[in-house]
Amino acid sequence: MGVEPGTMTVTILITPILQQFTDNRQSIEVEGATVRDCLDRFVARYPDTQKWIFGNSKAPLIYIFLNKEVVLPGDLDKDVSEGDVIDLSPVVAGG
Repeated sequence: MGVEPGTMTVTILITPILQQFTDNRQSIEVEGATVRDCLDRFVARYPDTQKWIFGNSKAPLIYIFLNKEVVLPGDLDKDVSEGDVIDLSPVVAGG
């Protein structure tokens, strides 16, 4: 089984908060054409991360960055390129 045309290999960096659901992995590689494709494949592999990544659009629990640039919920269909890095970082609240 080969990689589908138009898909790229992307590294996902996993915040320590989510590592409890990923067998303590700090990163994984997935294939996808968009940020959403990559995250969908990540969640398919680690279903317990679903609520953290996609669960609450009004108050996200995880920020998503593509190559150190924030990806807003409406921008998940942004194309990825070979070797891109998606970073899942916790939302930090303070006051």
